[in-house]
Amino acid sequence: MATFALWAAVALSVTLLYGATAMDDFFVTYRYIDNFASGQGFVFNPGERVFGLTEPLHGFVLALVCAVTRIPAPWMGTISTAVGLLGLAALLYREGKAKGNGAEALITGSMLVSMPIFWVCRGAGVVPGLALLGFAARARDRPWLSGALAALACGFRPELALGAFALFVVLLLDSERRILSMRFAGAVATTAGALALACWLYFGTAVPITLGAKQGFATWDAIARSSGVHFWSTFVPRAEQLWGTSWWLFALLALFGCVVVLLRGEPVARVVVAVGLALILAYPLLGVPFLEWYALPTVAAAIVGFSRAAFYSGELAAKTMTRTSPTKRRYVKVAITALPLLLAVPPLRTLAWGLTHPQTSVHYLSYRDAGEWIRRSSEPGASIAALEVGTLAYFSDREVVDLLGLVTPRALERVRDRTVIETLRDGPTDYFVLTSGLEGLIGPVRTLPWFTERYDLVRTSPAVDGGEMWIFRKRGA
Repeated sequence: MATFALWAAVALSVTLLYGATAMDDFFVTYRYIDNFASGQGFVFNPGERVFGLTEPLHGFVLALVCAVTRIPAPWMGTISTAVGLLGLAALLYREGKAKGNGAEALITGSMLVSMPIFWVCRGAGVVPGLALLGFAARARDRPWLSGALAALACGFRPELALGAFALFVVLLLDSERRILSMRFAGAVATTAGALALACWLYFGTAVPITLGAKQGFATWDAIARSSGVHFWSTFVPRAEQLWGTSWWLFALLALFGCVVVLLRGEPVARVVVAVGLALILAYPLLGVPFLEWYALPTVAAAIVGFSRAAFYSGELAAKTMTRTSPTKRRYVKVAITALPLLLAVPPLRTLAWGLTHPQTSVHYLSYRDAGEWIRRSSEPGASIAALEVGTLAYFSDREVVDLLGLVTPRALERVRDRTVIETLRDGPTDYFVLTSGLEGLIGPVRTLPWFTERYDLVRTSPAVDGGEMWIFRKRGA
């Protein structure tokens, strides 16, 4: 109980400090939630049923809660991260303790709750989705419940279907539960089919357009460096921020531990590890550019594997000392176990610094400021075009055209042929928002004759990385 109280205190502290903010992409989901809570439907732009979010069930569940409680969507997104981390940590701790691995499970849960990258990506549906998978593994003796939970996890993040498959394999390989595997598969198929049908009936498609937009965007020369075979190399700078130059040692220990978990681990741990390892191959094959929250399942698997490697190494060392007294073997076991656990210290230091030096992202502040300014300066029917639309749309409360196609289907073709600015030329909006950091993606639009004839620069403000944010208004708007 004391352990969970400590974890909850960490989660509550981060939530209170950073709960109202998030990465720009999550504000796309928050825009859907906000419109639903205000009675305008589960849509990005009122009147347009576009399947532009990759985490439909996560967004819809939060929308229902926000509609009832009136809690703002960004806060609810951060709360969902806290609940997901606490739920997954509690499941792993209970499972490990039942198997006599309480100390290992304590380290695993503590690292999960305190790992900064999960909080940087607060609002990501994959975190509560992993917890749902954990509950599905826990309920494996009740296949219909287990299968339904696993399918619901896929609604929180489609890639977690790999976890449902892993759980099916675990049941299939267990001779005592083999007959349950078919019922489990039936529950997954039934629940997933119902979710897909609901999306098709509401949006007109069961597949979000975000996948096509990201795959199209990944073909751009500057972005392709973070997709395909280069996908995971993009994560190295973040790994160095978390573990310093010893990140590779953490990764090797984690990989070793993951293999041990797959061979002789408990069901919840096995499923978490299986998903994380499978996605190492799946994301490069999907051809999408690296985004930070894509790494979360793999980081979760690495934490489980790392803890197992540390404790398993201590056990192996103690077993080899057959001619040594029990007391000495105990000391050696503790020493061998504690040594690799020193690698868990740098992320804890990063989290502690973040709690004592709270900062708000300049990226978030810039788009929030721009959105609020446009809301004050325009009529409700005004429209905006931009390359990053989440925060801008949420705070402007205006129709927004996404030139990268995540929520604007007509822009998809332009994304694939790298002429996204033509979407604005074909259908001029009342406002156009651009940052100096993104201008390189679309070329010198500010000097194009058709653009200078239609738009005036009305506002300049600071943006991320010391650049500028420009707001242009169409003449006569």
